[in-house]
Amino acid sequence: MQPVNNLSRGSQKDANIARLGYWPTDRQTIEAITKKLVVQPGTPVQLFDCSCGKLDALAPVASALQAMGAETSLWGIELHDERFQTAHRYLNARGIPGSVLHADAISPDVSVSENWASVSIFNPPYGEQRHERDGQIITVRLERIFWTKHIARTKRGTGITVAILPTQLFRADPNLTRMIGRHFVMVY
Repeated sequence: MQPVNNLSRGSQKDANIARLGYWPTDRQTIEAITKKLVVQPGTPVQLFDCSCGKLDALAPVASALQAMGAETSLWGIELHDERFQTAHRYLNARGIPGSVLHADAISPDVSVSENWASVSIFNPPYGEQRHERDGQIITVRLERIFWTKHIARTKRGTGITVAILPTQLFRADPNLTRMIGRHFVMVY
């Protein structure tokens, strides 16, 4: 993965469009996440990712939790057909409980129950979506749309949401920063 700060604004946007917003979580970030997660052996853990790609984050997080003795299931949503197929094959080939839905995670037609995921990985596509309302063009950050639609999947009180977000996002949308910040304790 090419670091974002090595790209100019124009080329970053072009690369993001070409990859359909696909920037899988890097190995070092996943390792840092797994070091923070602790479970008791035999604990059932339902992992969810609203933009799961090829299970780039879910699979290694599940493996780390399984090494601690957790009983994991993986659940995700992926729009891109090739990435969906890869994720689907991965689950089936290994007999891993769970499923990947081939859909647009922010579509009004996608409905996922609330308050069930033990661990939610939140690494959504980055960018903007434009809507016309009352003759005016309204721009909304994709991260905000994904957050609003999927934050409720994590169990209240005992669930963990791992948000993997670029620092430039917080400069781009201070209101989103405040909205997300109400839900988190920062862990480095």
